[in-house]
Amino acid sequence: MRLALRFVGLRGEDGAVRELHSVPTGTIFAVPEEGFTLGRSVDAGIRIHDGSVARAHARVRRDGDHLLVTDLASTNGTFVNGVRVPSSTTAGVPCRLGDRLTLAMGYELEVVDLEPDR
Repeated sequence: MRLALRFVGLRGEDGAVRELHSVPTGTIFAVPEEGFTLGRSVDAGIRIHDGSVARAHARVRRDGDHLLVTDLASTNGTFVNGVRVPSSTTAGVPCRLGDRLTLAMGYELEVVDLEPDR
């Protein structure tokens, strides 16, 4: 299994998912072993152009059969399946296939398998 993140979109307060121009819905991002940062910075592996997202908002890296998510002291938070990831958790919170990662005001990504038929 090779885990990746699929961009779902921006989920509004009404529950509807909205498209973004900066990251098209359905875009899949392979997560390299060393991982990458999610945020507004031009250096981010997944770049989201929105003031509610910090320049370096969260970090995702692979660890065996799951991903580890770390919040990088963002103001608006990082959530796994609706539960806030504490900024004090430097080891990361595990994410498995099908889990949902949410940044700030509702930017949602899903953990998917790049090789589902293996």
